[in-house]
Amino acid sequence: MSLLLSFESYDEKTRDRDIYAPETIDTPFELGRITLTIYGKLRLSQKDSKIFEQPIVTKEDLPKNTYAFAESKKVIIKFNLKSSVTSLYIKKNKYNQSNKTFFLYGYKNDNRHIITKVQNVPSNRWIKINGDGKKYESIGLERGFDFDNIVINSAVDGQVDLNQMTRKYFSNILNDKISTAINQALNNIKDGKSIKGNSIDPVKVIKINIDPGEIAKNKNEEEEFDIPEELLNQIDKKEKNENDNKDTKKNNINKKLNEDL
Repeated sequence: MSLLLSFESYDEKTRDRDIYAPETIDTPFELGRITLTIYGKLRLSQKDSKIFEQPIVTKEDLPKNTYAFAESKKVIIKFNLKSSVTSLYIKKNKYNQSNKTFFLYGYKNDNRHIITKVQNVPSNRWIKINGDGKKYESIGLERGFDFDNIVINSAVDGQVDLNQMTRKYFSNILNDKISTAINQALNNIKDGKSIKGNSIDPVKVIKINIDPGEIAKNKNEEEEFDIPEELLNQIDKKEKNENDNKDTKKNNINKKLNEDL
């Protein structure tokens, strides 16, 4: 499962003033969920963000609008599942007057590891850095840098059953198609239409009202079913038209035979 932490969902709130990131950011996926727990003061802002936006057209997710920075000395982001940081964007900010080196730390089994190290980070543009591909329980962000578009990959608990995923995927597709077909048929009936081949023929829906009282009274008797008179009239009319067509064809054949003689 891959999560792009871009902070853009907070754009409306940070447009007027800075805010602090929530203690928990929870994102559901098909196979589970990624839950981030934030310790420390991670401030969200979009102050002067337009200055650092790159106008170059690219397929990459470049930082824009809201970004984050550590207001406390350090911010720890803890994962609910062991995760790796694929990449993130950084730039130096006002808390880094001494041009200190950027370290991205990963924590696992109470041990701290250096995921990546970057010297001479610019303050006038975003730069992209990559992780080491290893899984950690949490990461540490130090004060003095702005952060955006953090890509986090989380492991799924247990072994994924690919056959079960495939069956579930195609089952969902089939259910969607069946549901669509049923809804289309119901709509056609409501509109007084039926589907026959590729054409749509008009039909008439006849209501048959049944009195529950009559059913209860005659439940032990042999039931008789009366065809509605309106339906009988339609059947008679159809048979008459068929007979008329047969007579017409017969007369035309006899006429042609007489002409040939």
